[in-house]
Amino acid sequence: MNKVRQAVTALDRDPARWFLLDGIGAALSALLAGAVLVHFEEFLGMPSSTLFKLALAACLLVAYDVLHLLRKREGSRFLRNGLRRLSLLNAAYLILSLAFAFQHRHTLTVAGWGYILLEGAVVGCLSVLEFRAGSEHECRKRRQRDESTAY
Repeated sequence: MNKVRQAVTALDRDPARWFLLDGIGAALSALLAGAVLVHFEEFLGMPSSTLFKLALAACLLVAYDVLHLLRKREGSRFLRNGLRRLSLLNAAYLILSLAFAFQHRHTLTVAGWGYILLEGAVVGCLSVLEFRAGSEHECRKRRQRDESTAY
């Protein structure tokens, strides 16, 4: 648990690192859903058309991450606000994945559920951590402002 805390602290020092991590994860999801898992439609029980939709959604997340990485010189506030929005977009991706799984619940195999639930757990945890990282900066600034006006 201490290693995870150290990793999160290192990411918090530079908010752009969160976008890099998320972009790599979203690119991996897009690659898996759109290029690999479509060949295992029967094994997963998820239609390839649905997997392509998930891949497209993941590609949109990659584009959002790249946009923020390219504009990171606009400052910490821009990145922190973008980080909170990114956490909400990741939550929306998670809901979309679960909605597709529910839609295909009669054909989804154990392997298909395993993929959806494993990816959902990773995306859900990342979403929570990103939201906390984006909100923490604002709390810190508010606390500093309150302390400076208290005297």
